[in-house]
Amino acid sequence: MGRQLLTWFAAALLGGVLMLALGSYFGVAGLPPGLMARWHDATPDAADIRARLRSAPPRKRPGVHVLQVGDTVPEDFGLPDLASHPQTLAQYRGRRVLINFWATWCGPCREEMPALAEAQRRHPDTRIIGIALDQPDAIRAWLEHTPVPYPIWQGLADRHLDPAVLFGDAQGLLPYSVLVAPDGRIADTHLGKLDAGRLQAWLGQETH
Repeated sequence: MGRQLLTWFAAALLGGVLMLALGSYFGVAGLPPGLMARWHDATPDAADIRARLRSAPPRKRPGVHVLQVGDTVPEDFGLPDLASHPQTLAQYRGRRVLINFWATWCGPCREEMPALAEAQRRHPDTRIIGIALDQPDAIRAWLEHTPVPYPIWQGLADRHLDPAVLFGDAQGLLPYSVLVAPDGRIADTHLGKLDAGRLQAWLGQETH
């Protein structure tokens, strides 16, 4: 019995060490199993996943038109901000808009936020909007120590609509970004962390 107990304890200890190692690798503490499927940038085959997603048409949901590059975003599309005030994209028609879907539990999302914040400061002609697929309390807690100079909307406010899927993120991976031209048409989309090169390609030279 003592030997069996020792064996069980050793197996449990090894399992715990393995879980801690995986948590460190993925950069997400306590990530729920259902959300692990949304994780991609930390995995070795991230580039292959993105390539397959770009080559495959988005999976449509019944009654939901999935927007693609070249489509016009409905002006009445909107979500509440963190103060629960309704916001719509109509207020930004005539300006370039960069929509960034993110969550506090997503490591690559957190890593790209400084670059997005700097891009907003350098490109005041562009409006960056962060749509958080997360609970309001978690969003506020994160923004208290990592504030950003662009508005954050609540992406989970509508239980019947996944805004990321609406904008072409059919697989539900994060981060996911959409560039909307001043005429309201989707100019480009990007699955994965935005870097300085991608932001410069989208936004051009800085303005003041």
